[in-house]
Formats: sequence, C-alpha cells, structure tokens
Amino acid sequence: ACLYCFPLQDCLLLPESVSYVDGACVACCFGTCYEAVRRLDVSGDDRCLVVGLGPMGLATCMLARARGASFLVGVDVNPARATQCSQLNLADLVLDAEGGEEGRQRCLRAVMEVTEGMGCEKTIDTSGHPDGRLLALQATRRFGSVALVGEGNHMTFQPSNDLLHKHIAIHGVWVSSYANMEALLERLDRWRMHPEKIVTHYFALADAAQAYETVDKGNCGKVAVITSDEE
Repeated sequence: ACLYCFPLQDCLLLPESVSYVDGACVACCFGTCYEAVRRLDVSGDDRCLVVGLGPMGLATCMLARARGASFLVGVDVNPARATQCSQLNLADLVLDAEGGEEGRQRCLRAVMEVTEGMGCEKTIDTSGHPDGRLLALQATRRFGSVALVGEGNHMTFQPSNDLLHKHIAIHGVWVSSYANMEALLERLDRWRMHPEKIVTHYFALADAAQAYETVDKGNCGKVAVITSDEE
C-alpha cells in the first residue's frame, strides 16, 4: 500500500459510512456547493433553481434537497447532463436551455410558470456562463437570494430591474473551509448521502490524462482518479 504524509491540520476524519471517493468529492466539488447552500440558508421554505448540471450542479441539487428544498429546478444546455440529473432524480423539473438567448428566455418563462409568476426563493449558478448567471438572477423571487459559484466569464444585468427593485442579495462563493467540510462529512453520515452517486467514470492514476480528456468533453458527471487501494 502507498503511504502519504500530510499535516494533521489538513486532515479530516471520514465517518465509516463515507468512502474515500465520497471524501474526495467533498474536497473537490461538494464542499463548495455546501458552502453555497449554507450561505443561502436553503430550507423547506424554499424553491430552488440550479443553473448548470455538471458535477457542481448535481452536487448542489443533492445538498439543497437534503437541507429541505421543497421544489428543485435544474437547467443545462447539455442534453447529456440534463439526462443524468433526471435519471438520478435530483430535481423535480429539468429544463433544456439550449439556444442562447431564446433558450434562456424559455427557461425563465418555465420557472415563472411553476412558481406562480414569483420565481424561486433561492437560485444558484454553477455554470459560470453569462446567460446562466442572468437566468439565475432574473428567476429569483423578490427578496430572494442568488449564489454565484461558477468561475470565469462576466455578468451583465440591469441593476434597477433585475436587482435593486427586487431587493435581491447576491453571494459569491469560492471553495470552502475546513470547518464546513468537516460539518458536511458529519451530515453525509447523518443523511446517508454518498457524493459518489454522481461519479460516472473511474480511472487509474496511470490513466489520469484520459480522465482529464473525459472531463473536458463535458458529457459526464464527476470523474474519479483512484489508486488500487480504493478500487
């Protein structure tokens, strides 16, 4: 077996019910998403919109549901990712946003229709795309909250109509803290939740280059690179 040495303060204890792959997903994906749903204080009072259904979006759906979100809407432009979300039953409604501005407007109308014209109390963008961010903001209910998780690009909106007049709070979320990751591990055990559920591909360490190529194509869930001890 391979032995690794890390500073004690950088190590988190995995509950017996949490696998190494589960733990790896917490460190790279679920921890950041947990930071977002905690920052928004998602609860049973909330209908949630998650824009972007890659690994971050799927993780956000799982965590929002675990914290009690009463209705979940997932959105993506990639049919493969939308299909995975549906097959895993992670959202109550999955919308196809393909088609640029037309697709964004179509999704916005659909969200408004299922929320009686009010929008979702909590919305989270994991896409990092300007259209996705704008959709999350415009689909947020008055006095609601938005979390921006996806990296890169830019965001253009009308401050008065999209933000100020609706009294919306925007939260920027980047990675997570050791304390929140430790809290998440405790809750994974309590919720009997396994982040590994969203892993679609496994690769040996020697095949790491192929793993990155798979991720780059964007037609997968979470990709895990594992050692022989974790197989």
